[in-house]
Amino acid sequence: MNQSYTLPKNKFDQFFEILKSDAQVFAPVKVSDKSYIFKQVTSHHQIAFEALRTILPPKKFFYPPVETIITYDKDGAVEHNEAIEYKVIFGVHPCDLPDSVSWILSLLLVQPIAIIYRDARPA
Repeated sequence: MNQSYTLPKNKFDQFFEILKSDAQVFAPVKVSDKSYIFKQVTSHHQIAFEALRTILPPKKFFYPPVETIITYDKDGAVEHNEAIEYKVIFGVHPCDLPDSVSWILSLLLVQPIAIIYRDARPA
């Protein structure tokens, strides 16, 4: 059963504050006349609702190009278990969803499941 909800414009600021209280919020932000990037925002006024396309796709948030999970030195290995921070990515277009979500999940959920991903993923 699919249900849809409409958020009245006059309630968006409250909605944004609720999101921001539990997570980091990322949204399209204008960086030049024709360019937008997904960037952390602290106010709903920073969001570029008119953004049609961003420089980098939102999948970079699901699968960052570089992430240090372990380092080695003469004394052995050091794991980098950083605290999990919840992120909300606002303003993702439907055309970005299959590429961003399905592809990443298919990589990370095959056996053996990446332990760090498994631990960071909500149950």
